[in-house]
Amino acid sequence: MTILEELEFIRKQSPDKALHPEKVVEFARSPNTALHAKFDWDDAHVAHLYRLWQARQIIRVNVKLLDRGDGQKVNIRAYVSLANEADGADGYIQTKVVLADQDKRRALIGAILNRISSILDLHPLPELDGIRQAVALTRAEHGMDKVEQVTESPPVQLESTT
Repeated sequence: MTILEELEFIRKQSPDKALHPEKVVEFARSPNTALHAKFDWDDAHVAHLYRLWQARQIIRVNVKLLDRGDGQKVNIRAYVSLANEADGADGYIQTKVVLADQDKRRALIGAILNRISSILDLHPLPELDGIRQAVALTRAEHGMDKVEQVTESPPVQLESTT
């Protein structure tokens, strides 16, 4: 079976017909499944990765009152992550430092717009076309790329999985 077929098999076994992560892991423990290879089964390695994830969550939830740049005080993350493409460093910078530096501020805005665009790409619903247009206009206002005409999303047709 393919991964999608295995996921569908697991979902159909559930009394509520929903796909539950716990059941996916349980099924994937068997080396005879396509899902098995998608997991890291080295517990020490996974524990380290989980602790890194926890550290990132702690860093992200710490907020402070800060002037957002227009005189308005808002609660904002104390630190933000700006990917360093040169060395692939995974670090966090004080938000006030990022907001005070035009290049870093522009990189932050670009990263935020990229995240929004990624979410919109995953959910091509026509009800979200106004947000797509706003992202394109914001990019243009900040010289990130030219304004692209945002076309309406095609209606999404979902296959029945019953």
